[in-house]
Order: sequence, then C-alpha cells, then structure tokens
Amino acid sequence: MNDAAKQHTLRDQIYLSFDLLARPPPSIASAVAEQVVAGLTLILQQHRTIVRSQTEWNVVFALLRSTISHPEASRQSFDILSKLTIDGEETLVTPDNFVGLTNALDEFATAASIAVDAQQQGRRTQALTPAK
Repeated sequence: MNDAAKQHTLRDQIYLSFDLLARPPPSIASAVAEQVVAGLTLILQQHRTIVRSQTEWNVVFALLRSTISHPEASRQSFDILSKLTIDGEETLVTPDNFVGLTNALDEFATAASIAVDAQQQGRRTQALTPAK
C-alpha cells in the first residue's frame, strides 16, 4: 500500500472514530466529553488541514455539539467554534463549513440561554420561598 492510500485510510478511520464518539449514550458521552474535546483540539491544532470537506466539517461539528450538556467540555467546544470565526492570517470559515459552523454556534447559544433561564428561574423560586 502506498503512502497516499495509507493516509486516505487513516483519514477514513479518524472520521469513523469521530462519528462514533459523537453518538454514545448520554452517560458515556458525559464521562468522556472532556477527553474527546481535548483530543479533537490537539488534532485540529497539529493537523489543521485534516478537515477539508463539508462532510468532514459536519462530523467535527456533530462531535462538538455532543458535548453541549457537559459544562467544561462545552466551554472547550465553544472555544474551538469561536476560534474558527476569528480572522487571522488564514480564513478558517469556508463555504464548506459556514452553515455547519453557524448551526453549531446557534445550538450552543440556545443551550446557554436555556441554562441562564433555568438558573434565573431557580433564583426567583428561592426568593419567593419563605424562610423556615
């Protein structure tokens, strides 16, 4: 097998792994969320060009969205998404990832809004409950 074929096979295996990691049962997802995001962060930092196609971006975004219910992992995932939007030497937002990036950011904003509403509702309930 030549080097190009090996690299293609390795890329396929990486994306199959990402896809599997994005869909475990909630209890497992919560237990490994921080490690998954840390690994994805490392891969994206060291191999920025590994994500090229719309399909690959969608798998990465699904993996990031899978961490939305875990407080620390979701913060790290949101940081990854935010860094994609920053204009630097190299534009990271492309036609292949624009829609997926926008949808992922929207989901994170919605989840944050729901969490803030729930927190404020809890404070209102505490304020209305008579002290014993």
